[in-house]
Amino acid sequence: MPQYLTDDQIQIRDLVREFAQAEIRPIAAEYDEKNQSPMDLVKRMRKELGINGMPIEEKYGGMGYGTLEVALMTEELSRACLGITLAYGVTFLGILPIMKGATDDQKKKWFGPIVDGDVGVSFCLSEPGAGSDVPGMSTTAVKKGDKYIL
Repeated sequence: MPQYLTDDQIQIRDLVREFAQAEIRPIAAEYDEKNQSPMDLVKRMRKELGINGMPIEEKYGGMGYGTLEVALMTEELSRACLGITLAYGVTFLGILPIMKGATDDQKKKWFGPIVDGDVGVSFCLSEPGAGSDVPGMSTTAVKKGDKYIL
């Protein structure tokens, strides 16, 4: 059978699989049963796995990987616990706006601590009356002088 993954992709998959099966799977149900947030485990994952930098360009200290590598990581984490995967996965939703809209100086400031696992990143999208319905949102930002008024 042909191998479609690169050596790097296999290494990422195997690293995350090993961590997920050894560290997440045995305790995953406990978080649900006790209705606890898995943030202690998410913090460990940020530091021990070193995968926060997967989608971040190498010039900012990241790995410069794409969607496939993130999907491989997500698949392996999901095999152990979908809830913990979602708690960790928002990291990548929070990184994307920085990648797409931040200045070079902002990227230099934030990507280092993100890659090192020292800073957690998240993403939130909600508005009263619209929830997460992006087309239904009505909030605007109007520039007044050097500030924006919401």
